[in-house]
Amino acid sequence: MTDARVKPSSKKALFFACLILVVGFLSVDLYNPSLPMMVQVLHIDAATAKALASTYLLGFGLSQLIYGPLSDQYGRKNIILISLAITVFGNVLTIYAHNGTEMLWYRFITGLGAGGCPAISRAIIRDSFTDKKTLTRAFGVLAMASQLSPGFAPMLGGVIEHYVGWQYNFVALGAFSLIALIVVMIGYRETNMHKHEMRFSQLFTNYFVLLTNMRFMLLSLLAGVVFVYTMGYYTINPFVYQNEFQLNPAQNGFIFIFFAAGLFLGASLLKPLTKRFTPEAVVLSGLLGLCVVSLLMCGINAVWSNMILLLIEEFFMAMLCGMTAPTLISLALLPFPEVAGAAGALQGTLKMSIGGILLFWFAQYQVSTALELAYVMLAASGLVLIITLVLIKFLFTKETPITS
Repeated sequence: MTDARVKPSSKKALFFACLILVVGFLSVDLYNPSLPMMVQVLHIDAATAKALASTYLLGFGLSQLIYGPLSDQYGRKNIILISLAITVFGNVLTIYAHNGTEMLWYRFITGLGAGGCPAISRAIIRDSFTDKKTLTRAFGVLAMASQLSPGFAPMLGGVIEHYVGWQYNFVALGAFSLIALIVVMIGYRETNMHKHEMRFSQLFTNYFVLLTNMRFMLLSLLAGVVFVYTMGYYTINPFVYQNEFQLNPAQNGFIFIFFAAGLFLGASLLKPLTKRFTPEAVVLSGLLGLCVVSLLMCGINAVWSNMILLLIEEFFMAMLCGMTAPTLISLALLPFPEVAGAAGALQGTLKMSIGGILLFWFAQYQVSTALELAYVMLAASGLVLIITLVLIKFLFTKETPITS
């Protein structure tokens, strides 16, 4: 029987996984309040300013496919140090950007560096936790850590921009990345005990095995749709609260804390839940809950649009996402101990790609009211329900560990 206890070394590895992940997300959240000032100073239009996030995410998503397999071959520590060094370099370059074109390129470079953070943080956890329940709980902690950035980084960035100028947001990002690099260099002990020589052709073989594994793909697809709930909220929220409820940007920024708190609470519930229920049961109940909350959102907002009620609905939706998302990741990665880097990288890229495609599709429709937001969430719930019905038979079959 697998020992479900968490060793002290595993707790230390979990700390480093959380640290690495938070640094990767900081680079996309911290500077958001400075966008209006950057538009003025760099003489760029609003579309270019919004494209900064897309450019960063492009490098962030694609580079994961490289970092993951490299960390399987050369170790997590060597590759995350390279990743963080490129992130520092990209943020330093951004400080000296003189126009929109330079800014876009520098953000892309930063994204290329930071892409190693989520891929390797997931691989570190898979290295360190082998029992299904402890692995799920560890990903729950990682999910809680991931909310530190969207919950607090925009407020910190706003303070920095207000008192010392927008460039200092990138000074701070460069400093945070450098500190993380030094801490990892000094304190992180390699967790990859399956390092192996790998030819270039083996990389494609590993990805082919993952892409043709129906259980892995369905779990990753579901993770991508669940990602839509969160990213859809963060991207559509300003239009709803500022247009329908007449909040100013500062008040709107405060609203984000409620959603982040819901995600945090959901992830924190994983430990007591997995003591009583299997991770599969947690996933199914969470996905069903998302469908029910989406239906309630549509029904309530069709009759009465009220900001407090909407906040309560979104809080419960966030809580369910916080329970479900990390559990999906742990179930997807569990059968791949020897290619955890590649599996984590592909899972992350698929999640972001699927979420991005769906969000792009939803963005074609003008969403500016609570009811329209509810319709988007209901559409996501329809996809969740369809995929879940297909996935059920795979969820309750015993996983066979797959090696390279």
